Amino acid sequence: MSRRSLLPAWACVVVIFTGRVALGIGAPIEPSLVMSVTDAVGLSGSTQSVEVRFSNSFHAPIAGWSLGVCHDSMVLDITGAVSGSTVATINGGGPPDFEQVNVIFEGTEPLGTSPGANQAVVISFLGSDSLPIGSGYELLVLEYFLEGPNGTVTEVELCDDTQGGTDPVQTVIVCACTVSPAPLTVPGTIAIEDQSTFQRGDCTDDGAIDIADPIAALSFAFLGGDTPTCLDACDSDDDGVVGLGDAIWTVSWLFIPGAPAIPGPTVCGDDSTVDSIDCRGAVSCP
Repeated sequence: MSRRSLLPAWACVVVIFTGRVALGIGAPIEPSLVMSVTDAVGLSGSTQSVEVRFSNSFHAPIAGWSLGVCHDSMVLDITGAVSGSTVATINGGGPPDFEQVNVIFEGTEPLGTSPGANQAVVISFLGSDSLPIGSGYELLVLEYFLEGPNGTVTEVELCDDTQGGTDPVQTVIVCACTVSPAPLTVPGTIAIEDQSTFQRGDCTDDGAIDIADPIAALSFAFLGGDTPTCLDACDSDDDGVVGLGDAIWTVSWLFIPGAPAIPGPTVCGDDSTVDSIDCRGAVSCP
C-alpha cells in the first residue's frame, strides 16, 4: 500500500515554508496557516521545554501532518519529545490512527542530517475525523538541556533534515483544500539567562525571612498563588522543589531553638546547587 492511499481522497498537500526550502514551489505564502515554536528561558545547566503549535484560520480541516524540529547542538542538547495535548484527543476524543515521534540525539544523526525531533500524524485513515479550523493547537512538546553559556539566545526551528524511517522528514500539512499555499513558520527562542543573587528562605523577596515566607511558598505550591520572583529563595531545604518541606524548614528555623539552619546563601549570593529551579529576578538583592 502506498503512503498516498492512507489519506482520504479529498486530501491535498499543503507544504510548510520553513525559511530554508519552499517545497511548494510557486505557491503563495499564506499567513493564516502558521506553525510556530514557543519560547523558553532558563539557566545554563537547566532543562526547559518548548511546544510546536499550529493555527489554521483560513483553510479547511487538517487530515494529518509531518514536521521536523532542529536546534543548535553547540548550545542545546535535546533530551526528549512527546506528542502535544491536542494529539491525545484528536480522533473522536482519542489518539490518531497513526503517530510516530522520533528523537535524534546528538551524535546519532546520519550524515547530512541534523539532531532534533520529528513527528508524523494521520488523524484517521478513513477520513472520519480531522483537526478543525482553529488556533493554538499543541502538536509536539520538546525538552532541551541548556549547555550553552549564560547570556546566549538560540533558536529552535522547524526544518526538513531530521531523519525519519529512511529519509529526512519533511514539514508538511495535509488539508481538505483546493489550493496549496505555503504557510508561515515561526521559530522559537531559548534564552540562557544569568542567575540573580538571592537570599534562601526569603520567598516574598522583601529582604527579610519571616512567617510570610513559608506562607508564600505554600500558597504557590498548593493553592495556585502567585509565582515567586525567585524560586530558589523559596526552596528553603535546597532540594530543588518548592513544597511542604520548605515551609516546615523555614518555620522550624525561625521558631524552634536548635533547628537546622537554612542552607546558604542566607545573605545575597549565588546558588551552588545544580537543580531544575532557578532565580531570575530577586529584587531584594543587587
